[in-house]
Amino acid sequence: ARHFSPPLNGVSAAFFHLNRNKEGVRLDIRKEQDKQRLLDLLKDADVFIEETGQRRMKRLGLGYQDLERLNPGLIYCSISPHGTKGPLRDQPASELTLQAMSDFLNTLGVAGEEPVRMGPDMASAGTSLFAVHGILGGLYHKWRTGEGQQVNVSMLATMVHQRGITWTSMVDPDEWAGFYCEGYVKPPDTGYKTADQPVTLAPPRDADRFPEIMKALGMEQYLEHPLFQNLPRDLLGWGGTGDLHIQAKPIWEESFQNLSSNDLLELFHSLGANGAQVNTFKELFAHPQMKALEMVKEMDDPALGKVTSVVAPWRMDGLPKPSPVPYREGS
Repeated sequence: ARHFSPPLNGVSAAFFHLNRNKEGVRLDIRKEQDKQRLLDLLKDADVFIEETGQRRMKRLGLGYQDLERLNPGLIYCSISPHGTKGPLRDQPASELTLQAMSDFLNTLGVAGEEPVRMGPDMASAGTSLFAVHGILGGLYHKWRTGEGQQVNVSMLATMVHQRGITWTSMVDPDEWAGFYCEGYVKPPDTGYKTADQPVTLAPPRDADRFPEIMKALGMEQYLEHPLFQNLPRDLLGWGGTGDLHIQAKPIWEESFQNLSSNDLLELFHSLGANGAQVNTFKELFAHPQMKALEMVKEMDDPALGKVTSVVAPWRMDGLPKPSPVPYREGS
């Protein structure tokens, strides 16, 4: 990520934000001096993560058993493409091969046409999430028992786990079916136009209140319209596989054209329905809720000056709020 665009005064913006609050030390563990430096760091470390593979780590004297003797309380996490056992344990992988092997390509794209790759790097991003879960479990075990733990996470297992929720919604996993497939056959939902910015809308939980919304919007003439005899959730695109919400959209937008997004949402909320503005980046960060969340912080960087950053979403009682500092190279 050091070379990802866009650059800020020669520094990658992506690298800067992904690596805040970190100190980087580069070591060549093939050199005895650097290897010893790593071992010194690991003597009182809590967590060690490797994705080189246990065979190579053992040859270097950095396998789990080696480091367990050095630091019995160490949480040692190994990340691998296919796992540590089985015929593919030593085979490398890419994002594309992992998506293909784990059935992700089966319901991506258009039904009946060639499959397509999922855009995000789900194998990489998902595995990092499960690695954190496994490491936290190892730390919890350590706090209770004083013992360290070896955690193994494979990218293939991550993809199978994520894919599993889709399989449970299908009668036949090899068929193009299930609730997660709807997004690939329906047009994208860009919200409903209002006098200023688009909104997304959800019907009231109590369907009997739907006529109240129609009357408040001045749409009484549609109460007897055949289209509006269908369920409110179908008319607003919150259920079913039909296109009723697409048919109804021009009618909704005609009645919304003289209402601001705030006024429309206030009306919906007052009648037990739900909705939100479809924000641009600037609109989102200008929203007062962002200030209330306190997720945007400034930090001072020697090269870049003041830089705004989005911090982690969690807060813990009795502990200071997150305060980011720039990444720095250690010695």
